[in-house]
Parts: sequence; C-alpha cells; structure tokens
Amino acid sequence: MKPLALALVACSLVAPKTASAKTPTSQDMTGKQEHKMANCPSTVPTAKTSIADSKGGVALTITGANAAAVTEIQRRAGVQVNIAVQPERGAIEHTGDGTGSGELGYCPGMEQGSVMTVDNLPDGARIVVLAHNRADVAGLRQRTRDRLGRLEAKR
Repeated sequence: MKPLALALVACSLVAPKTASAKTPTSQDMTGKQEHKMANCPSTVPTAKTSIADSKGGVALTITGANAAAVTEIQRRAGVQVNIAVQPERGAIEHTGDGTGSGELGYCPGMEQGSVMTVDNLPDGARIVVLAHNRADVAGLRQRTRDRLGRLEAKR
C-alpha cells in the first residue's frame, strides 16, 4: 500500500508541471513586476499589440503612436530577441532581467520552447514566435493571447 501511495503522490507533484507547460494557466503569469516589464514592447506607453496566427506560432505586431514610442518598442523587441536566444537556466526564476526562460511572466511573445524573430516596422515592430514542436503550437498561441489579455486588463 505504501508504494502505491508514494507513486500517487509523486505523480501528483509531476502532473501540474506537465499540464502547465501544455495549457495556459495563471501560474505562468507570475512575478512581482519590480521592473514594470521594462523589456516588454507591449507595455510601452501608447503601444498597441495585435496577434495573428502564423504557420507554427504567432505574429505580434506592436505599434506606437509617436516616434519615441516606436523607438522604444523596437529597442525592447531587440532586447527580447537577445534574451530569447540565451540558453535556458537550470532554475526557473522570473526577475524581469531576462531570467525564467520564457515560461514565466506576462509579456506576450516570450515563450519557452520557441524561436523568435523581430522585424522593425515604420511604426513599431513585428515579432514572430514559432514553437519548436508542432504539438506546442496551440498552447503557445493561447498563452500569448492570455498574456496580452492580462496586460490589456491592467491598463
């Protein structure tokens, strides 16, 4: 009886981690936002973010209402693409300084298990996020939309 009970406890500890990696939950939107999401292009004042499905992921178009906002959106998009190519860390921590490997946080576009490209536009930036695995595309799309929805609700 004890081995069965231990196996059930072990499975219950592993199951939520697996489920949160596949389905969006509020657990992946964590952090104290000490840096007020200073690396997220979607949080630039006047920024407007739209999401469209693309083959294998999503395309975010982030635009600004003035030259200063456009410059800042492009700068932050560049920071994000540099963060995204960093190797994943052993510990999952979200500090607002590029840690957490994209699993945690609120910023749309930062997604674990993906590749990101950025193109500057005259009025902002376009960020394309593609899932490494085809099976993760639907989850990536949903989490990206959930994160943007959470941001818009806070404005």
